[in-house]
Amino acid sequence: MCEQAYTLLVPSNKEGEKELKGIGDIDLPNCQEFDLTEKESESLDRLFNDYNATFGIIIDYYEEEYILKKDIAQALLMAEKALNRTDDETEQHGLKILISALRLAKDHNTFMEIVG
Repeated sequence: MCEQAYTLLVPSNKEGEKELKGIGDIDLPNCQEFDLTEKESESLDRLFNDYNATFGIIIDYYEEEYILKKDIAQALLMAEKALNRTDDETEQHGLKILISALRLAKDHNTFMEIVG
């Protein structure tokens, strides 16, 4: 059985942005990686569907999608609201990882890539 889990990638500077766009170092030294487990990824499906509708993207396994710089603050707010609503420990842990990635993107004024 193939594990289906998401990885969140956040560039920490302009070089990292180039790396994620395939222009720079393929080892991504200027990007931070946040890994979600299969169960955490599944628990975030509802929020990711909301992201799809709100931002006009398609987050899905075997796809790469970006939450753009201009959408990071709204995505962060949506994730924080979801965290306040859930009692599920797996979802809480996944949301905390997502929130950490989004905060880093906000702090560095950059975007976040979601790889399935």
